Amino acid sequence: MRPTHELRNISEIRTFYRTNDEPIYFVGPTPFNLLGLDRWVRNFNYVTYYDPWDGEHPRIITPAKVPDTTFTSSEQITNHLLTSDEVRTKLAARGGVPRVMAVFIDEETEAICADLGYQLTLPPVALRKRLDSKLETTRLGNEAGAPSVPNTLAAADSYEQLLRLAADAGLLGLLVQENVFQDVAAGRLRWLPLADAEAQSATGLYQRLGQRAAVATGVFVQFLDRAFNEWVSLQ
Repeated sequence: MRPTHELRNISEIRTFYRTNDEPIYFVGPTPFNLLGLDRWVRNFNYVTYYDPWDGEHPRIITPAKVPDTTFTSSEQITNHLLTSDEVRTKLAARGGVPRVMAVFIDEETEAICADLGYQLTLPPVALRKRLDSKLETTRLGNEAGAPSVPNTLAAADSYEQLLRLAADAGLLGLLVQENVFQDVAAGRLRWLPLADAEAQSATGLYQRLGQRAAVATGVFVQFLDRAFNEWVSLQ
């Protein structure tokens, strides 16, 4: 289903999705990422491994057969659901070409959807992986004139060379050590006590960062609250 004209406001967007006639399925371990979207989008359903409603939610499909396999990633759960005979039978019975949405996908997910004739409504995995690299996103931010944090992009073969690069860029005391694909929110970020930063208290540094994060979070929540109120006033 494609709009016949440009959608110009919230009302038109709501009308477009409320009249959607193509089956859309959010596939993943739980429905919480897009929970409630089925109230806005017609023919929106959930295919999940865990069913928090124990079968009472009319738009959640959860296979009854539990595999013996122990999953090691959410991507594996997504792929298991897509290849489940029970899920495939139910999707076929509902008709149409399923449009698949998911948070956790990999190359196998793409292959499964292509083989089953499903439409995976997401950017290619290769592009997602490329943009998930902090090197790539930092480079793009720098090129756009919107650096995420003070940074310099360079290769260092030794700790001493790292110090020189940091000093040349004015970053001593500000360096962070993390993997290219590391999840900062998971708490695995480690500060490097470099040069004059060694004299600083690591505890005090974390406290200052925590205070800044709390202020930023509070401002963002206030922004969302105002945006929501403005949106409601337009309805």
